Amino acid sequence: MAPEAEYKIPKRFGVLCSGAAISGTRGMSMGDLPKKWKPEQFKHEIKQIVSRISRIDEPDLQDHLLIREELGIDSIMGMEIIATCEKHLGLRMDAALFADVQTINDFLNLLMKHYEQEK
Repeated sequence: MAPEAEYKIPKRFGVLCSGAAISGTRGMSMGDLPKKWKPEQFKHEIKQIVSRISRIDEPDLQDHLLIREELGIDSIMGMEIIATCEKHLGLRMDAALFADVQTINDFLNLLMKHYEQEK
């Protein structure tokens, strides 16, 4: 098996991690993804991705919290979250849409809307 590529994370995070570790899709191919996710399963998957990238425990990602002000998720993390969601869920989205969401619930609804349109 080929070694995984490593991506340097800014020093403030203090670690190196692989793309597979960030994306949570290690060992998965697009053919392995469910054809249709149940809404609660879908939300759980998204929150896991957000949790891994933002380093915020999943139970702390309450739907009403403001993404930038209360959770500290900046535009760079937002782009990484969008890219990982695209890969994991098989979606195509414009990362600029992340700028329009205010809360975790807004983000979940945006992704669910795109997912339902594409599937």
